[in-house]
Amino acid sequence: MNKHFQRSHFRLSLALVIFICVTSGLKAQTETITYLEQFLLHDFTKGKILMKSGTRYDMVLNYNLVFEKVVIVQENKICDLSNPGSVDTIYLLNRKFVPAGPVFYELLTERPFTLFVQHRSKVSLPPKMDSYGKIPETAATDAKKLLLIGDKSNISSDQELIFNKEDVYWMQVDNSMQSFRDASEFYKLFPNIKSELKQYIRQNKIKFENPDDIEKLMIYCNGLVKSNINKS
Repeated sequence: MNKHFQRSHFRLSLALVIFICVTSGLKAQTETITYLEQFLLHDFTKGKILMKSGTRYDMVLNYNLVFEKVVIVQENKICDLSNPGSVDTIYLLNRKFVPAGPVFYELLTERPFTLFVQHRSKVSLPPKMDSYGKIPETAATDAKKLLLIGDKSNISSDQELIFNKEDVYWMQVDNSMQSFRDASEFYKLFPNIKSELKQYIRQNKIKFENPDDIEKLMIYCNGLVKSNINKS
């Protein structure tokens, strides 16, 4: 896919944005979008948006990993939800997403721990040194501009972009949110059972880029915590 899309930031009420965007079709989406790596899903998909007011909207949407926004296609334009704070839950392919400030987290499990994953990605241009042998600091900014303004950009649509996807996990502990991205950060949350966790991760080949693996790890971790409490 080598065509451009235009990205529009609607500053209208959410109801009006939904009214505008809900008319778009799947065929238009797949024909006009380039750099699919910027999205969580390969295709824009039918989902539901539940508002805090209780109102539900059926929509076709996706999640932009670079800008960490829920996006909807309307003809050849991609529009953002203008007030995500009014959203309670987004249901997409049997998955739940909840607002966390300006971004959305996917809810993985509510038992034994409330566990979320923050899907995000960094984008940059391929490294290219200047005449002084340094990589310009504007490379990431220039790459984002290409995604933002599409065919209005001075950068060719054939320009290669590098996407580095990263999942950040968030766990609710004692009414506070603790984050971890890898095993070393996870061990810091449970220093008293670090050796047991290491063994479980090694034996079960737990991959921190796989949310299903992390859900299994949390269930095992909860069992260890309960066991230690009963012994004391």
